Amino acid sequence: MIVNLPPRWHYEGKHGVCCDGSCDGGHVDNDMKGPNDFSNWVVKEYIMTGEYPGNTSDEQHFKILQSLVDSGLTLFVCLQLESELKHFRPYQEDLKQIAAKKNIELEFLHFPIEDGGVAENLDELSDFIDLLIEKLKSHRIYLHCWAGRGRTGIIAACLLGRLYQVSGLEACRRIQACYEQRVVGFGESPEYHPQKMQVIKYLKNLQSKETNS
Repeated sequence: MIVNLPPRWHYEGKHGVCCDGSCDGGHVDNDMKGPNDFSNWVVKEYIMTGEYPGNTSDEQHFKILQSLVDSGLTLFVCLQLESELKHFRPYQEDLKQIAAKKNIELEFLHFPIEDGGVAENLDELSDFIDLLIEKLKSHRIYLHCWAGRGRTGIIAACLLGRLYQVSGLEACRRIQACYEQRVVGFGESPEYHPQKMQVIKYLKNLQSKETNS
């Protein structure tokens, strides 16, 4: 059981309210910006999403990594393919060194999804979401792909649906509302229709299994 989970929240985004009134409309949280321009909270103090945290500029690279450690994040989840990562500056060792100065131990997970694509199958996706929920008992999570909106949006929305027992459609709406609070960000999260549909299918299948059990 994850204790002290923030209550379900209500959004007054640019597309109107977040749901059909099934959540606590009195609890409005429009302050989900992350510690840097390229990130945002999804569940405040628990789950953050953002861009790939490495940067070619040393100054920006270490500034971004420091901001993530200072935010209490201890589990970093990469959703990019190994072949894709060859074109990015590695960040894990630098992040470990920053965390070590505060006696903080970090953990890293890799769940590769093709850029613009979806998880290979719902069973693997379900197992990974189960793992992340278990990790949340002792970690604060940073989810990223390249831009932190397509593939990251899938995993974030699935987590949100599980944690708050909301539909796939509502979970995607909430992820979008959080994403829009980034200082630098554009478009939709999850980004593409198949990505949103995977979230909806995953949560529908889960609800169906729970109903039949």
